[in-house]
Amino acid sequence: TGLLAVFHAWGSKKKNKLSPILSEVFNIDTVGSYNECLDALSAFNASYFLKVLCKDGFNKYHRGALASDIMNSIPHHFYNIYS
Repeated sequence: TGLLAVFHAWGSKKKNKLSPILSEVFNIDTVGSYNECLDALSAFNASYFLKVLCKDGFNKYHRGALASDIMNSIPHHFYNIYS
């Protein structure tokens, strides 16, 4: 839930920076109000991020891996959610 809260807070701050396609699909038209679609997008981001970290990231690195090594291994399309 902590990871979900991070993505929700991040997404709330960047609602107006979402790519036009996602804004249209999720109907995110207001910056200040509660939005169930933003919650769903945040939940997807958090679960995908956790999957990448657990499955792909930690399998490639040993115990002494730096967090930046794992962050750099996240696929580029994950970052394309925001413009």
